[in-house]
Amino acid sequence: MLTSVRHLDQLAREWNINPEDVLLIALNASGARSPLDKPRMHFQLRLDSRPDTPLYLILSLGRHDSPFELDEHELRLGGEKVGEVDGCECVIAAVCGPARSAVTCSNRPRETANASSAAANAPPAVTAALTGHPRRPA
Repeated sequence: MLTSVRHLDQLAREWNINPEDVLLIALNASGARSPLDKPRMHFQLRLDSRPDTPLYLILSLGRHDSPFELDEHELRLGGEKVGEVDGCECVIAAVCGPARSAVTCSNRPRETANASSAAANAPPAVTAALTGHPRRPA
């Protein structure tokens, strides 16, 4: 599991994967700690590394062991800001369970594509390092 932005950059260089994909894979696996009293939120995220490319996410909150923290204004990894948050909405009808992903994302409003697609194309060792679990064959 990621622990810091430094760790994120190290893994991205080591495995030759762009840092944004590494961040989204880890966010997918970890969810986020949050002072918000909601189990899941839909929001727009602009990563500090790509502020001109908005992502639309649905993220599981209340993950107390996550290295990520989300509030109404920003997403942090290990206490360091990695993105700006806008337009938080509670997701009421989401079906959660152990096999469900923690995050879905898209660069188009109101559409979601599973962020796990980045994990599906990552080398198995990267997925295992970020999630703590080996990737299952499709």
